[in-house]
Amino acid sequence: MIVNRAYDAEFVRHWTNAAFLVRSSDGCFLRAGDIGLDGDGFLVWDDAAGNAALAKDGLAVAALEGSFEVIGPDGPIACRTGFDHYVAAAEPYDAATVERITGIPAAQLEQLAAAISASASVSYHGWTGLGQHTNASQTERAVATLYALTGCFDAPGGNVRMPSLPAPSLHSIAMIPPETRARTLGLAERPLGPPTDGWITSSDFYDAALTGKPYRVRALFAFGSNLLVSHPAPERGREALKALDFQVHCDLFLNPTAEMADIVLPVSSPWEHEALRLGFEISPEAQELVQLRPQMIRGRARPVPTCGSCSSSPNGSAWASCSLTAMSRRALSICSPRSDSTSKRYGEAGRHSRAAQACPSQI
Repeated sequence: MIVNRAYDAEFVRHWTNAAFLVRSSDGCFLRAGDIGLDGDGFLVWDDAAGNAALAKDGLAVAALEGSFEVIGPDGPIACRTGFDHYVAAAEPYDAATVERITGIPAAQLEQLAAAISASASVSYHGWTGLGQHTNASQTERAVATLYALTGCFDAPGGNVRMPSLPAPSLHSIAMIPPETRARTLGLAERPLGPPTDGWITSSDFYDAALTGKPYRVRALFAFGSNLLVSHPAPERGREALKALDFQVHCDLFLNPTAEMADIVLPVSSPWEHEALRLGFEISPEAQELVQLRPQMIRGRARPVPTCGSCSSSPNGSAWASCSLTAMSRRALSICSPRSDSTSKRYGEAGRHSRAAQACPSQI
């Protein structure tokens, strides 16, 4: 697509950072302040004027490719456009090279590129196949960058960004103080990856729990997840969960990760509580709809009979009561004896010496 100039140059110029100038000295974007201008805006190369201009003013005539020297207070600054860097990175991977790496015939690759270029609309969706692979972040970025060449983003037939209905945010990353967000595991190593939005990888969590790097994670409060089944290295995961001082797990069922917890709290299924659906991402009209989803099944919480292993006692055992309904018959009251000798505040019962136990009276 690049070699044949079969990409949407106007979209790439106006809706991506491809035209922004990048300093050759350190690979960072050239900013207004670097050449004595006010502000911190990005710069592009104005082909008509033959000099650098603020991106907000000069995109219409901005160069997409090329190397340039921009006059700065301390002399000329060597720069290239972001797109020039992209072209150089893609250049070694012609169809024949990709065939050797992937086994996909070069002719099919060229046919696919031609089909994408000729299509009036293109969309893409990726989840498990890409998002949970060993190099997920970089692969997703590569696909997204390729998709940007088509100019189909937020266009009919493409990946359209639907307007959001006004609603208070309950779990925005912006609600976390900046100083706390700065401590996100893996952020220093992958500043453009999932940690930017507050997500951490299981391997970084395991490292922190087991080695204390970059700091020791001492507790985990999990909602409906199952690390030991859905993530790599389950044995290492078990050791990391054992190393915690305290773990709470909320779920419908007692899965392997829940079995490691000190307290398991039952949650209601989607049919057991009222909820709102704000918009349907099918069309702009459907996105404006709000649907009330009433509670379909009404359960009644029952008191948990006292049993010796669950009653509150000096040894620090903990229990949680459950609401048994037609849709959550497997919900159990769980007691998980605290068993790690390193966590003395929870007694000396020996954390994780056996799996979390279901109270016989509640099964």
